[in-house]
Amino acid sequence: MSRVIAFDVNETLLDLAALDPLFERAFGDASLRPLWFAQMLQVAFVGVITGNYVDFTSAQHA
Repeated sequence: MSRVIAFDVNETLLDLAALDPLFERAFGDASLRPLWFAQMLQVAFVGVITGNYVDFTSAQHA
């Protein structure tokens, strides 16, 4: 049996607040970044749960 170790790096090891200036510039509101991230995770997780894998890049664009 193979052993796998997975690390959750987004918002744990990586501070996504660094994206705030980009959200401010693109949308005029940096507070949209946490909402975008939550929606991106939801799209990715629902894809996995329903057997329709969605990679993070596709989920980010969605």
